[in-house]
Amino acid sequence: MLIQHICISNAEYINILAKESSGNMSKIDIGFTELLQPADGACVDFISNSLTQIAKLKNSSLARFYFEDKDISNQPALVEWLQIKKTSLRNILCTYVADRNESIFGHGISSTNLFLDIDIIEYILEKLKFYLPESKGEDTLFFS
Repeated sequence: MLIQHICISNAEYINILAKESSGNMSKIDIGFTELLQPADGACVDFISNSLTQIAKLKNSSLARFYFEDKDISNQPALVEWLQIKKTSLRNILCTYVADRNESIFGHGISSTNLFLDIDIIEYILEKLKFYLPESKGEDTLFFS
């Protein structure tokens, strides 16, 4: 649900930025129809594309944190699960969605053990909250 909320918030924010931009809507280089697809990774792709678009419209490095490889060696659950010590938030999300989609337990249920799964989700939540916009007015969203 958090991933879907970020997608919708990003789509709304892009719409606001595009209207405020000195150019026209042709600056928007993103397919909003991705949001209509089943949760097979389309939302993670949309987050990647929308963060890049927001960064372009705002002329900022907002998306860099999402794409940059970070040291995760202080996260034993992630290291155990991924078998690597450095990766990006995008790669973690893609891997987690793929794991849940390809799980032997059925679509949407992770194949990791419960405690490892909770650690992974907590890490993802902690990192993704950075991309949730805050409302600072009736119809205005801002990234913190």
